[in-house]
Amino acid sequence: MSLPHRIAGNIAPDLANTVSWRGTDREIDHLASAEDILAWAKEASLVDRSYALGARECDVLVNRTHALRLAIGQAGAAIAQGREPPVSALNIIRDFAASALRAAAISGVPAIFKFEGLDQIAGAIAWTALDLLRGDELFRLK
Repeated sequence: MSLPHRIAGNIAPDLANTVSWRGTDREIDHLASAEDILAWAKEASLVDRSYALGARECDVLVNRTHALRLAIGQAGAAIAQGREPPVSALNIIRDFAASALRAAAISGVPAIFKFEGLDQIAGAIAWTALDLLRGDELFRLK
C-alpha cells in the first residue's frame, strides 16, 4: 500500500488524514498494520530507518496509533466546525503526551526531548498535537 501524502504541514493532522474516503464503502486505512505505521513514521522522520519492533509491540503500536489518530481527528473536526473539541479526545492526546514526557530524556537549552520506544511515534505526535491546539494556526484545520 502506498503511503498517504503528508500535506498538513504538521504531523498530528497528517496522522488524522491517513484514512481516505472515511465513512464510505471505499474507506482505505493507510495505517492499518504495524508495517504501514512504521513505514509512515520513518518517512515522516519520527524514527530512523533502523527502528524495529517485536511482534508483541506491533499490536500495541497499532492500537495506540489508531486511538491517537481518532482523538486528533475528533478534536480537529470539532475545531474546524467552530466547536470545542471533545474532552475525551483532549484527554487521550494529553495522556499520550504526559506518558511520553514521563519516560523521555530531556537535555540541552532549549530543551530537547528524546522519546523512547513506542513513544518515539505516539509521544512525538501527541506533543505536536498539543502545540497545534495551543497555537495560532487552528484556523487552518478543515
